[in-house]
Amino acid sequence: MSFTDPWLFWALPAVAIPVLIHLINLWRHRSRPWAAMEFLLKATRETHGGRKIRHYIILCLRMLALLLLIAAMAQPLLSPFLGFKSSGVQRVLLILDRSASMGTRSDGTTSLQQAIPPVIAETMETLKGARLIMLDSVSWKLQEIPTPEALAGSSSTSTTDTASDIPGLFMKAADFLKDTPGGKTEIWVASDMQISDWMPTSHRWEYVRSSLAALPNPPSIRILALRDRPASNRGIRIHDAVREDNALILDFTVTRYDSGDKDREQIPLVLSLNNIRTELNISVSGTSTRLTRKIPLPPGMESGFGYLSLPDDSQPRDNTAYFVFSPPPEIRVEIMAQTPDIAGILTNMAAPPGIEGMKASSTLLPVRLPLLLDKTPLVIWQGPFPKDNKTANLDAYTRNGGTILFLPPVYDPKNAEERKFLEVTWLPREQAPEDTYFRITAWDRESGILRNGRDKNPLPVSGVRAIVRAPIHGTGETIATWDDGSVALLHIPNGEGDAYFLATAPDYTWSNLADGHLLLPVIQRLARQGADRFLPQLSLHVADDRLQPSPDESNPQRLDDKAPPEGRISPWIMAGIYRMGERNFSTNIPPGELTKEQLQNDALSSIFQGLHTSLLGIHGSEPPLAVEIWKPCLLLALFCLLAEAILQLPVSTKSGRHRSRHP
Repeated sequence: MSFTDPWLFWALPAVAIPVLIHLINLWRHRSRPWAAMEFLLKATRETHGGRKIRHYIILCLRMLALLLLIAAMAQPLLSPFLGFKSSGVQRVLLILDRSASMGTRSDGTTSLQQAIPPVIAETMETLKGARLIMLDSVSWKLQEIPTPEALAGSSSTSTTDTASDIPGLFMKAADFLKDTPGGKTEIWVASDMQISDWMPTSHRWEYVRSSLAALPNPPSIRILALRDRPASNRGIRIHDAVREDNALILDFTVTRYDSGDKDREQIPLVLSLNNIRTELNISVSGTSTRLTRKIPLPPGMESGFGYLSLPDDSQPRDNTAYFVFSPPPEIRVEIMAQTPDIAGILTNMAAPPGIEGMKASSTLLPVRLPLLLDKTPLVIWQGPFPKDNKTANLDAYTRNGGTILFLPPVYDPKNAEERKFLEVTWLPREQAPEDTYFRITAWDRESGILRNGRDKNPLPVSGVRAIVRAPIHGTGETIATWDDGSVALLHIPNGEGDAYFLATAPDYTWSNLADGHLLLPVIQRLARQGADRFLPQLSLHVADDRLQPSPDESNPQRLDDKAPPEGRISPWIMAGIYRMGERNFSTNIPPGELTKEQLQNDALSSIFQGLHTSLLGIHGSEPPLAVEIWKPCLLLALFCLLAEAILQLPVSTKSGRHRSRHP
C-alpha cells in the first residue's frame, strides 16, 4: 500500500472518526483516569440484561477489528477458484499463440498480441513471486521469463504468419508437468480462439485431458480469450498459378466480412510479376469470391514469381498472397492393373491425346515395382493391396512425396483379403439392388481433388453410377460419400505424400468410371499434385517441413519487394518469396487463418471436460485470477472500530442521574 492509493482518501477519515470519539470519552472521564481500565469489571458487575449484552458486543467488535487488522497486514489473496486463502500458485505455464490471426488490429492501431503482456504482468503481480514459463506456438520451446514485462517487444513473442497447433502445445505442456513436478501450477493460454488453431475435434484432446487429470496436483487452466475482431476485413488466397502457352493463369479467392459483405464491391488489386507492379480492378460479392485471371507474360519469361495484394486494413497479414510459376514439367504415371482392359483405360486417362507433357506406362499384376519409382509423380494401383515386401516400397514412396491412387480388385487372388496399406483394407464387395445404383451424393467442392473447376462448375461426381463397390475399412479424411453415407473416396496423408482409395473400379461390370467424366480430371489433378515436388519452384505454406535447407545450402534469400527493410528473413515464420539453394519458394499463411470462426465457450467446456477451467477477460468483464483482500479487511476493521466507539458513547438515563446525586 502506498500513499497514492485512492483507498487512503476515505480510509484516513474513517480511522479519525473512532479515534476522535475515544478522545471525547477520555476527556469526559478526565477526573477518573482509571475509568478506561474499568470496562471489563463493569461488564461483569452489570445486572441489567441490555447493558450486559451491549458490553459483550463492544468486546466482540474489538476482537474482530484486531483479527481483521492482522489479516490486512498479512495481505492475503482471494481467488474465486480457490476460496478465502492465498492462491499458493508457484509457477505459471503460459501457452502463447503466435499465429497470423493474432496480428489483427482490433482498434485499428495495435494487434491482439500487443494486448497480452499488460494483462499477464498485472495478474502475475497478484500471485506474489510465482515463476513464469512460456511455451510459444512457433519455437515449441519451454523458456522461463524473468519478468512479465520481458514479454513486450520480444522477438520470441511476436506475431508470425504461421498457424498454431493448440492441442499439440497442450500435449507438450502435459508431458512437461508430468516430468517436472514443481508445486501448484496453472496453465494460461493467450489466444484469439481461431477454430483452425484449436482443432476441437482432434483426438489429441483426449490425451491432454487424461494426462492433466492424472497429475498429483492437476493444474487449473485460465483462458485469455482475445476475441476482438475488426468490424471489417479483406483477405486473399491463391489456389494455383499455372503457366500455359505465353500466359499465367491465376486462380484465387478474396474473402471479406463486414456490415455490407453481401453487396457487390470494386476492389483495387496490385499484381506484381518479378517485382514489376500493375493494378487490377476486381468485383467481389458475398463473403467469398473465387476468380480467375489470365495474365499475358512478356516474351522470354519462362518462370518467375509474384504476388497479389489488397489495400491495407486491420489485418495486414492476409492482404498479400505470393506465388511462383515455371513451365510444366513432363509427368509420368505408373499404372498397375489386374486386366488389360482396365490398364488401357487408365493409361488413356493418364496421358490422353492433346495434353502435352503427360506420359504413362502400365503393367499387369502381379508385378515388380519399377526401380525409378521415386521419380514418378503418380502411381495408380488397381487390384489387391501389394504383399508385405512391396508395401514397404510404396510406403517409402509416399513418405518421400509420392501420390498413389488405389482402386479395388475386380477379382481376388489367394490371401488378398489379408493385405492392407496404411491400415486400410477392402471389405467384401457389395452388389446394388436390382435396377438401382450406388451414387455419390456428397463431396468436398471447395478443396482437394474433387474441388470445383476454375470456371466454378463442379466436377460430374454425382454422375457416377456403380452396381458393385468394395467398402473401404480404414481411418482418414473422407472426401466423398455414397448415398447411404458410406465412404466412396478416402484420403490419408503419409509423410510428404498422399494415398487415395476409391471404392469402385473402372470396369463396366462395376461402374461407369471408365467413361472418364470423373476419373480423367481426378487422375490429371493427382498427377500434377505429385509432380509439384519436382518443380524448380514450389508453393508452400509458412513453416512447411520442405523448407528445411540441406546442409550444403546457404541461408534463404528474400526475393520480393514486400520484405521488411530490417528484421529477420525467415520462410518458417514469414510469408514471401524465397530462394534456397537452386529452388524458389513462395510461402503463404495457412488457409485456416483466413477464416472468421472462433471457438466458443461451450466448445471450450467440452474440450476441457473434468478440468478446472476459467476465462480471463482482457477488459475486466470476467473475474480476475486472484484479487487482494487486505483492503476489504481494512475496511471491515474500520467499521468495527467505528461501531465500538459509538456504542461506548454515554447513555443518559434517570437512574444514572439519581445515582450521581446520591453517591
